Amino acid sequence: MNQADVAQHYYRVSNWELFSIVILLVSNIWVPNAHAADSKSTEIAELFFNTPISAAITLESGVTYLFSGRTYAKTNKDSKAGFAKGYPKILPGGWKGFPRVWPGISAGFSEKGKTLYMFSGKDKFGKETYYQLTDIKVDKGYPKEITDDWIMLPKGWSKGELAVVDAAFYHAPTKKHYMFKDNQYARLKDLAIEKAYPKKLPGIWKGMPKNFAKGIDAATFRNGHIYMFKDDEYIRFTKTKMDKGYPKKIKDNWPN
Repeated sequence: MNQADVAQHYYRVSNWELFSIVILLVSNIWVPNAHAADSKSTEIAELFFNTPISAAITLESGVTYLFSGRTYAKTNKDSKAGFAKGYPKILPGGWKGFPRVWPGISAGFSEKGKTLYMFSGKDKFGKETYYQLTDIKVDKGYPKEITDDWIMLPKGWSKGELAVVDAAFYHAPTKKHYMFKDNQYARLKDLAIEKAYPKKLPGIWKGMPKNFAKGIDAATFRNGHIYMFKDDEYIRFTKTKMDKGYPKKIKDNWPN
């Protein structure tokens, strides 16, 4: 082998060695990071599914958000199973205007599909507050304190240690709102409580299981159906009658 061949040989070896080093570095840096990201996503998912759904909100676009403790998940309008890519996420995520320390949401609903209301229970001063949002951004001047004479709440619902409202939703076909607290529910027209409300559950909700009648965690109106959540399960209503095959586990079935 002459001097030129030797030089060419070592040049090829050097290139191969350099390539090997690059592959080694990438595998040592990228793979652990990928594993770390997967591990973090798994932790968030476990946190989401191991905590009851505290609020469910469906926007005018048909997108539904489920809130669970410090996490939330997004379900697109036409989704047949599971959540949108990248969800569940840690709050506040894409929600704008909330305090750095997430206040916690006990219930939420849209008013005619546009303005959103979220109930956050008691703040650090012991006051029961709510937020008003346009799309996913908190409006100026919020949160505000809830009082007994607030038109949207039945008398007495803003007292006690538990959340002001456990669940709420806007029913687009009838243009009415429904609110739930403990084993009661109320119906509202133009954001005013209708006469004879609140009533005890199950009331008009035919087929509602006994454990749901003791109080639900969240509710929403989505794609022509009413969904109610309790612990790790949910039920679905067509109008006011529960559909066959429910309750179902949230983890393996939502939003079917």
